[in-house]
Amino acid sequence: MPDRPVAFTLDTPAWVPWPGIGAEVEALLTTVPDTSLIAPGPKPGGLPQGERALAAAAVARSLGCRHLTTAEARQAVTALKRDREVEVLLEEGIPCPLTGRLGAVISAAGALARSPAILSAGSLQRLQDDKLDDQEITDLILSAALTSWTARITLGLGRPSDP
Repeated sequence: MPDRPVAFTLDTPAWVPWPGIGAEVEALLTTVPDTSLIAPGPKPGGLPQGERALAAAAVARSLGCRHLTTAEARQAVTALKRDREVEVLLEEGIPCPLTGRLGAVISAAGALARSPAILSAGSLQRLQDDKLDDQEITDLILSAALTSWTARITLGLGRPSDP
């Protein structure tokens, strides 16, 4: 049977725990994609909520975590009111063809998701050129780190189940 490409969409995939993972962990994981439960939200001077969610979606997408990607992408759509840009990220992944501020945020988040992270001086310059200040860049870096951790935990405890 040929491998099907993994589709990243705004539809929440069902989640199946790996064998031996208890129901308590499955119940816990239903709250993991809502990062507001485990991390402070946007800070004064940090990224706007929509850009923070878009960065988180980019990290989760880079790591292949469909469940977290969906949750963060939905938050980004709600906050940004720019469905097409979020759909491009979901469809294209990293590198993402978007330009401007959102493209810079997505590219930097994708670079930070790599292991080891590959955020370059050029990436930082692009963020500054697109008018992100030091507080916003710091928030982006911290948000990417938290999302990377959350995605890796989610992937380690189970997988999406395809219909």
